[in-house]
Amino acid sequence: MLKFRRGVSEVVGALLIAFITVSAAVVYISMATGRAGRQVTSLADIMRTAERRQGQLLTSIYCYEKDGTVKVYIYNYGTVATTPTKIIVNGQEVNWTMKDAADGSSCNSIVPKALVEVSFPKPSSAPFDFLILTPEGVICSWRLTY
Repeated sequence: MLKFRRGVSEVVGALLIAFITVSAAVVYISMATGRAGRQVTSLADIMRTAERRQGQLLTSIYCYEKDGTVKVYIYNYGTVATTPTKIIVNGQEVNWTMKDAADGSSCNSIVPKALVEVSFPKPSSAPFDFLILTPEGVICSWRLTY
């Protein structure tokens, strides 16, 4: 009788170890699948952002100062509109306005194949560093003088 009980406990022990191993594998696989799904989504977002960044190509055309205000003309030769969120001059964020150079109307983005005029207060020294920051993380910078 003692031999029979010992055999049963070994079988129960083996089944318990198998159950724990299978349960742990199921939990691990379900967590890995969820993580992989998030990583694929993140990768797609990164690729979309990178594609958008590549389409934002700005160049400074002309810069002059008049009555304490600097005017910089920026042309977008890219394929997507660029919306500046900040303009930094010599390391300091400045108040600025932007208008379409063709008709003088106020605008908040630089559409492809368009020229805009960005105005801000005259910096204390020239030449000066002029940076445009966009929501996509694009930083366009120039060293300008008037």
